[in-house]
Amino acid sequence: MVRVSNFIYCLNSVTSDAEANAFGVLSAITPDFVPGSFSFSVLCSILGLEDGNHSIKMQFIAPDGEILVNIDGIIPYERKTDNNLPAEQIGINISTVWQNVTFKQSGMYKTIVTVDNSECGTYEIFVKGKNEV
Repeated sequence: MVRVSNFIYCLNSVTSDAEANAFGVLSAITPDFVPGSFSFSVLCSILGLEDGNHSIKMQFIAPDGEILVNIDGIIPYERKTDNNLPAEQIGINISTVWQNVTFKQSGMYKTIVTVDNSECGTYEIFVKGKNEV
């Protein structure tokens, strides 16, 4: 069964075949101003994939339902045989950089992760501008 193992909002993230790194982990997003824009990253691990091409979708949604970021693509996956982990415990790390996302309001935002047209999780984060009381 496909599942999201890790989901991290951060200032920057980098992945390679050997490792995944998140820098500046965020428990809230605090741009200087709301309304205003802010750049950040998402690091996500997806486990339990079958060999082949997979449709991966991430949507970052404002409290009013507006989709602010919509990432949709096909990612090839081939299980590596150089480890002894069960198939459901290995997969891929995805790093995405979201530049200049415009925040119109403070509140709870969410990212929905979908793999092969099946929703795998919703991940929330609070946003509040530093200019707000």
